[in-house]
This record gives sequence, structure tokens and C-alpha cells, in this order.
Amino acid sequence: IGTIANILNDACQKAAEINMSYRLGAIRQSASDEIYHRNKPHLAVVDTHSRFCASLSREDCRDEETWSIHLLDLVDQGFQPEVNISDLGSGMKSAFKAVLPDTEHRFDHFHLIKACKDLVRYLKNRRDSAITRQLKRLGQMEKAKRKGKGNTLSAKLSQANKAVLEAEALYSQVATLTSWLQYDILQLPGNNPADREALFDFVLAELSAVAGESHRIQALVTSLVNQKKALLAVSHVLNREFQTIASHHSVSVQDVWGVCYVARYDIHSLNYHTKADELASRLGSRFEPIEDEVLGVMATTPRCSSVVENFNSRLRPYLDARKQVTPGSLELIR
Repeated sequence: IGTIANILNDACQKAAEINMSYRLGAIRQSASDEIYHRNKPHLAVVDTHSRFCASLSREDCRDEETWSIHLLDLVDQGFQPEVNISDLGSGMKSAFKAVLPDTEHRFDHFHLIKACKDLVRYLKNRRDSAITRQLKRLGQMEKAKRKGKGNTLSAKLSQANKAVLEAEALYSQVATLTSWLQYDILQLPGNNPADREALFDFVLAELSAVAGESHRIQALVTSLVNQKKALLAVSHVLNREFQTIASHHSVSVQDVWGVCYVARYDIHSLNYHTKADELASRLGSRFEPIEDEVLGVMATTPRCSSVVENFNSRLRPYLDARKQVTPGSLELIR
């Protein structure tokens, strides 16, 4: 056992030396997150382009001071990203502002979309439960009718029917609204920032109207109210880039957003060709260069910290409760 431990420790030391030798100046866009093991946070930063793990460390807490020290070590290796994407962790967010003030801190869409999907699944299950109770009442009613006592269950069956209708209507409404939120407001190919904000306000108002039906809907409404500015920030990033494209090709920025909207459709679909032909007839030979530039901008404008979430999923098996995790072993895992 001692020999095995020595082999492992030697490998960890070599891994640490290799990791410290990397220069991180090539990282232009990063994603950061925290994952817990035995109530201790592990702070991770990943390059969104190459999926390279820039750092991974086990800490006692995840406050601003801890994250700041963590980031200063990265800065010593040349870490100066243009954009970092993360959730709304207060310590992490404050540390990035203090240590890397020139880095744009972009809010992640992944967690909110996941919350929407969890809510829709919950409402679907609630609807299915109501249908199950309705079918049970129908069975009881059939038995009662055969005994000439059907009227004793009519009120309960009526209540079950009403519950199904209400559950179905709520599920359908929330599913539609959250689908609009995901695909029409938060997705990169879409409308300009002003239209997105109007759509966001509409979805928020409609969800607020039914928030009293479930504490989970109310929780989502609260998140949307608090995170509106952060969620829509990426559309303003696109708008700045599209203004440059519009100026370069002497077209309106709305035309560039029109090209962006067409990117929602599959290139082989009728919708794509219908809308693309309309734009091409107006923009002429400028359409294809503008489309190429728009697609390039969207490809280099991440809106989710999915890369670091993927890294966490790969890291988790190493964080088994029965296994010891040391700073050295984390270097080897990296």
C-alpha cells in the first residue's frame, strides 16, 4: 500500500509541475463554477473553446476572498479572458469584478432553462396525477351505477373532471410560455434586444398571472424578475457586433438582425429559403457575406456555462464520498 501511495504522490507532483507550466493567455472565453464534495467547494475554471481545465482547487469556502486568491494565481499564468460565464454566485461574481475588471462577466442561461424544464415536468406530473384520480372516480362511478347509487359520486366525479381541466390548462400555458422564453427570447438567433425585452415582459406577466397556482411557478417568476438584465445581456452583446457589421456593409442594423433571425431555421427547410430569399432580394450580393459574419459572431458568443457543467459531470466520479481528495490528486485529475 505504501508503494502504491508513493507512486500516486509522485504522479501528483509531476502533474502539478506540468499544470503550473501552462501559459493561459490564449484563453479568450472561460466558464467558472463550484462543485461540492464533503461540504467543501471545488473551484473550477474551463476554457470554453478548447475545454481545457485552467484550474481546479479544493477550498474551505467560496467567498469573494477565496475566489480572488484563486483568480490571482491564474493571472500569474497569463489568464486575462475577454468573457467569463458563470451562475450568479456572489463570491465568484465579485471576485471577477475585483481581479479582472476588464473581463465581461456574462450570466449563464443553462440554470434557468433547466429550472423551466423542471417546472414543466412537475406540472405535467401534476396533470397526470389528476387524470389518474379522474379515472379512479370513473371506475367508482360505474360500480355505483350498477348498484343504482351513481348520484352519490357525481359531485366527486365533477370535481375530478374540473381538476383535470385546470391542471391541463396550467401545464399547457406554462409549457408554451417557457418554450417561448427558451427559443424566442434566450436563443441567440432571434429578434433585436428591444423586441426580446418586450417578449420577456409579456412572458413574465403571463407567468405572474398564474403564479398563485404553485409555489414553483412563483419561484420561477422571482428568478425572472431578479435576473432579467443578466439574461438579456447577451442580446446587447450581439447588437454591438451587428452594428459593426451593419456599418461595414452600409445596411441597417435591423437588416443584420433579420439575417440573424433566419439562422433559426434549418438551411434545407422551406422557411429558411423563403425568408433568406426575401432578405437577399433586398440586400443583394451583401446577403451572403453578412450571413457568414453573423454566423461567426454567434459561434463566438457563448451564452451558457455548459462546458464547465460538463467538466463537473466528468469530475464527479472522482469525488466519491469514500475516496480521499487532495490538492495533489486534483492536479492529476486535471
